[in-house]
Amino acid sequence: MSSFRFLQSALTLVVAILLGGCTTIKFPATPVAPTIVAGNWFFYSITADGTPPSQRLPFSLGGSLLLTGKTQVSGIFHLDQSCLGSITTDIPYAGVISGDQMTLTSSPVNGEVLNIQGTLDASGTKFHGDSLTLTGPCSGTIVALTGPNGPGSSYNPLGNQQPALNGSWSTNPTNPDPQITLQLTQSDTPDAHGNFAISGTARVQGSPCFTSGTLQSPSFLSGGQGQITILFNDGSKLSSTLLAFALQGVTKSVVTIDSATITGGNCNTQGANFPLQ
Repeated sequence: MSSFRFLQSALTLVVAILLGGCTTIKFPATPVAPTIVAGNWFFYSITADGTPPSQRLPFSLGGSLLLTGKTQVSGIFHLDQSCLGSITTDIPYAGVISGDQMTLTSSPVNGEVLNIQGTLDASGTKFHGDSLTLTGPCSGTIVALTGPNGPGSSYNPLGNQQPALNGSWSTNPTNPDPQITLQLTQSDTPDAHGNFAISGTARVQGSPCFTSGTLQSPSFLSGGQGQITILFNDGSKLSSTLLAFALQGVTKSVVTIDSATITGGNCNTQGANFPLQ
């Protein structure tokens, strides 16, 4: 075969491949690292201070977790431990995401530094912690379980991006207390303290004192805990701790108006609880 005919045959084969799609070249897909879903986050763990597992106490923290760059995060947490003040004490922190790993380190508060390390899931809404520690005068008081009860165990610190409390929330109809229905809207962005403001209205059935109300400041959620204040149409005011948790495997929060105090107006009530769903 002449050189010309060989070249012609080779070109014909190349054109046939290109036009006919006989050959497909596939390259390995590059794994996509999860991107954190910013918003209100709730973290849960258990103390590991040398006591038997059955005596170890759960604790929680939460607040704002915001993206400040492609791989940088920051926000303000609140922790229910006296070493860092109280649940209202601001704990500013910053962190970084590398692949599916996230590391958070707080600014010193009362001489304590909070450190959290763990793994994000593919959705960017759940966090499986490898360690949660305090460094400072209280070192060792709050240490997440590791080792045999490490990643994946029920004692492992877990974090969840909390669904916003938007929509209608009502007490159980079988509850003997007055029936309360709240129509809530939660802010998409936190305030300077890492709290997410909540506004809305209340409708009440079965109360001799009031039938409707409007949420007032302070009404907010930070992590799984916040405050709620309702001004009712008879002039009375409800003030209460607000609890809202969406744990692993739960698609919607469970909300409780806990130890509510109602003052003024036609009724005075203390210690009332109103679980809402």
